[in-house]
Amino acid sequence: MAMLDTQSPFLFLTCQPGAEPLVKADIQARYPALRFAFSRPGYLTYKSETLLGLDVPRPSVFARRWGLSFGWKPDIAQAWDLAQTHLQRLPDIVHLWARESEANDALPPEIQAREASLLAEITKSTSTPINREALQGQVVLHLIEIDPERIAIGASLQSPPHRSSVAGRPPFLSIPEEAPSRVWGKVSEAFWRTKIKPNARDILLDIGCAPGGGTRVLLDFGAQVVGVDAAQMHPSILANKRFHLLPLVMENVDPKTLPTGISGVVYDVNLSPKLMLGHLSALLSAIPSLQWGFFTLKLNQPSLLGDLKWMLKKIRASGFPHLFVEQLVYNRQELFCFASKQAHALTEAPSSI
Repeated sequence: MAMLDTQSPFLFLTCQPGAEPLVKADIQARYPALRFAFSRPGYLTYKSETLLGLDVPRPSVFARRWGLSFGWKPDIAQAWDLAQTHLQRLPDIVHLWARESEANDALPPEIQAREASLLAEITKSTSTPINREALQGQVVLHLIEIDPERIAIGASLQSPPHRSSVAGRPPFLSIPEEAPSRVWGKVSEAFWRTKIKPNARDILLDIGCAPGGGTRVLLDFGAQVVGVDAAQMHPSILANKRFHLLPLVMENVDPKTLPTGISGVVYDVNLSPKLMLGHLSALLSAIPSLQWGFFTLKLNQPSLLGDLKWMLKKIRASGFPHLFVEQLVYNRQELFCFASKQAHALTEAPSSI
């Protein structure tokens, strides 16, 4: 049996610990035939009525990693043996991590030590590349320590919606001390995911910019930035000659006062999307030069998940037909929406919304 013919009725997914109720509600709405099987914080499995393949679509917008599930074993050696039984040959790459690492921006020393111990064990069993970035089309074996003496085994076929890194972590896991706020992490992760790279020719609109964590990222690309926020900005941002502040709430911004040629927008306002997206859509529709947008959709109440389609409709109405939604490592009770006027590898994936 070829590896790409590998099948299982079970799938696993990892998510932000604490997001499990949202995952369950999302899957129930999108894939009602899937039956919940098992969970630990940040890790869930489901059973399908039919066999699934390595290219199983993303089951939820909250999923960071997902794929076929082959059960679990008490140690690395037995987990490796079981994986070979299912895959029939060596995978292209192995991603090995401890479940709790999904919850952390910076990995605590105890988790780093546990992962180092796991890595030492797996190297006794294989010379397959471990914890490197997965390339499109590669078969990834996932070995996840979900509890002491319980190693979950899964596999996936790498494609654009899949995060390429171990555990879906961005390449940075600590926010610089000089960053004005933790929004630095969200915006940096968004650029890492989408591979968009602004430059000095870009003019970017930052809505809800105070105190300037995300603005710092935009300025570091060399772009000109127009910030919209009535709250106080960090002095280091105000001192930057490439930053211009409109000290207004978004709904009071007249698009005629904005510079021409704005190519991208970052939106992160700490209010319900139901209150703000109507104003946002009207504003962005009046900026024809826009090519892409990063939108933070607050889900402070689980019931707001039911309004997700309405939120995305409003973003599409702003002139962005191509969307991709997921929960970033740096998101909390919120989702990240990448919107583009042009087709993109993420937005064209089968699991896109």
